[in-house]
Amino acid sequence: MAKSSLTVVLLSIVILTASPAIPAIAQCPSCSNEDWSSSAQAFIEGSTPAETPATWGPQAARMKNSQFSTERAKEQISADSSGSKSSAQVPGIDISLKDASAMPNKTRSESPVNITAVFSSTSKAFNETEMESRAIIRNSSGIDVGEVKLQRKTEGAFVGNWSASLPPGVYTVAIVASEAGRSKTFEDAMTIEVL
Repeated sequence: MAKSSLTVVLLSIVILTASPAIPAIAQCPSCSNEDWSSSAQAFIEGSTPAETPATWGPQAARMKNSQFSTERAKEQISADSSGSKSSAQVPGIDISLKDASAMPNKTRSESPVNITAVFSSTSKAFNETEMESRAIIRNSSGIDVGEVKLQRKTEGAFVGNWSASLPPGVYTVAIVASEAGRSKTFEDAMTIEVL
């Protein structure tokens, strides 16, 4: 009888000691301050998540690197423009963007998108055979999230394929044309919606 009562007392002490630790183990310290009701409701309804970029993992690292590259490019441009006025400015390309399209322009994530850019120029100094083109894909915050080198298909037409491996949202595309160290950027040439 004494052994069984001693066992019951010791078991009671162990249970009382361990019971405050159980809720502490079940709580996630990084998740406890979040309101998950809207996320849960969106999941139940089958809605797509918000277009906010991830703040962790490989996607965040890619976005951070592209953001650093963009900031470095802006710093370089401001340094070039604030330099001495006697330095020769490189003239831009005398070219216009006749047409820019994405097929399909509404696509599912991970699906291929065919990007086409058609250029024209009236300048005799312009050499189209040496021209290169690329498409820069930006999210709604203006951050570069992808880039595609466009290949010359026919006279004035450049084509490239982009895999829409991004979260759902609307993305803008800037087309860059460059030739002989000169370039011209056509901002917001088109939009692509990832569903």
